[in-house]
Amino acid sequence: MSCFIISFMISSMMMPVIIYIARRFDITDKPGGRKAHKGSVPILGGMGIYIAFILSILISMDYTIDIQRLIIYSGLMLVVGILDDIKAIYKLALETISALLAVLSGVMLHIIPDGMWWSSFVNVAISIVWMVGITNAVNIVDGLDGLAGGIAFIGSCAFLAI
Repeated sequence: MSCFIISFMISSMMMPVIIYIARRFDITDKPGGRKAHKGSVPILGGMGIYIAFILSILISMDYTIDIQRLIIYSGLMLVVGILDDIKAIYKLALETISALLAVLSGVMLHIIPDGMWWSSFVNVAISIVWMVGITNAVNIVDGLDGLAGGIAFIGSCAFLAI
């Protein structure tokens, strides 16, 4: 619970700073085409969430090699998100590699109990599909300003309750 509260507080404080930096250096999405917004919209929201995620982990957990790997691999996902304009196949490949590296370092779901010869393979596959799927689901709903952050917050609250 403390990690959630720390992350929420840090991201709430970071977002105005990130918005200022994005506007100052014109790191924005411009209107046009299918876009619904009328003016330029800052596009570095993921950076603020990532900073809050990292700081909350470093504040509330012991710094181990697993935590270090989690920071590195989630940072790779952040870079892929920032490079949103790359071809979809390259983006999917980079997301999958990042998820695979995270899983190989021990960050994975354990859906199928150990003991069956295929359980590790299935758990690895489910974990990779889950990480890549959640990443792309948030990216898809990120078309409206603040929608992705709101949905991520609701999802975080659900995980907190569990």
